[in-house]
Amino acid sequence: MASLHPAPDPGAAWHRSVDRRRFLLGAGALGIGAVLLNACGDDDAGTEGGDARYITAAFPDGFRTPAILVAGLPARAPLVVIDQLGPLTTEAPASIDVTVTRGGAELGTFTVPRHGDGLAVPYYPLTFTPDAAGTYVATASFSDLPVEFQVLEPGATRVIQVGETLRPLATPTFDDPRGVTPVCTRTPDPCPLHDVSLSEALARGTPVALYIGTPAFCQTAVCGPILEFLLEERDAGRALTMIHAEVYLDPYAADGDPGDTTEVIDVYGLDFEPQLVIADASGTVTAVLNNSMDRTEVRAALDTAGA
Repeated sequence: MASLHPAPDPGAAWHRSVDRRRFLLGAGALGIGAVLLNACGDDDAGTEGGDARYITAAFPDGFRTPAILVAGLPARAPLVVIDQLGPLTTEAPASIDVTVTRGGAELGTFTVPRHGDGLAVPYYPLTFTPDAAGTYVATASFSDLPVEFQVLEPGATRVIQVGETLRPLATPTFDDPRGVTPVCTRTPDPCPLHDVSLSEALARGTPVALYIGTPAFCQTAVCGPILEFLLEERDAGRALTMIHAEVYLDPYAADGDPGDTTEVIDVYGLDFEPQLVIADASGTVTAVLNNSMDRTEVRAALDTAGA
């Protein structure tokens, strides 16, 4: 199955660098492919008449990519509804009912609304607070094919969580690109969120929004045009400092190899992109959005910082 992430310009460099980018594609693309393979030859699974629909994980589930959900903290697990042809778009239901279990014990059934404001592919952010580490199972009411995912013990992941402190870092700026070429892959013009580094923004004592992602690789996919959502909010007068940090040192390398990832990937412990982290004036993280996020969720995340 083709990746959900569209090819940027130049397209040839993208196709040559797919293997290098695989760990950062996010769980959504890999999960959808796996579900479709599992569904082959079972046209009647979960529905009548062969029009089968399934859910798949659009977040790091602990099987295809390292887990990031932590016991005792609110979990956000975006799901995508698919059929044999791929993700549902205009046909996606307004909401889905998802039952979550662990070890065979039912933890609850959740009605999860569709999100997709500004996106080509809608998703369903399942939210609940897991009480213990282990393997969880999410099953939609319309399908017998479940989604399994791992929840970790506190401290078992370096991916930042709500309540932690934003980690200072001299992110690349226009004046100091720190070896990143280009500093911003947004086209046709780079975004203006590279005037100050993250460390400088934290020193100001104002709320901060940190977006980690490669906009050239993430415009119409499940991850969506998140950078554009942030710029809309910036133009609306949000009283917080927004920082964009790219993922690759050289995503358009002539040999097709983007080279090493940037320092922010190591500091924030990421095996995926994109990520949006919001912190209040004290630097305390108030919201974290990973992988799929739409305009509505981005706006709500920014609201948590009181700016």
